[in-house]
Amino acid sequence: MKKIPGLAGRVRVGAPDASLTAVSGVVAVAELVGRLGVTAALDDAVGAIKQRDRGLSAGELLVAVAQAQMFGAEFWTGLDRRRADAVGQALSVVPTPASTTAVELAQRFGPAQLAGI
Repeated sequence: MKKIPGLAGRVRVGAPDASLTAVSGVVAVAELVGRLGVTAALDDAVGAIKQRDRGLSAGELLVAVAQAQMFGAEFWTGLDRRRADAVGQALSVVPTPASTTAVELAQRFGPAQLAGI
């Protein structure tokens, strides 16, 4: 193990721990998104994409899609694989929508919403 100077021993670089789940990086993403208020900032910038305040907001959709891409999803169907991962979902900052739901919500993004992103 090698200690990184200046980080007071909080970060260590070395061999991966086989006992960790493959989606353990989700915790780091969730912590970053939560502390920086990314979802709320996107909601404010993008605005509403639905008439009723149910389900995922625009910011939550964007965070869910970005998170899925960070963990290997290349197409909309990658959201379904991500959603099937119970451990990954439990560690995620926002729930992952079904691919059909994500596509339906993404179609509601017009020029104003895209400018907000």
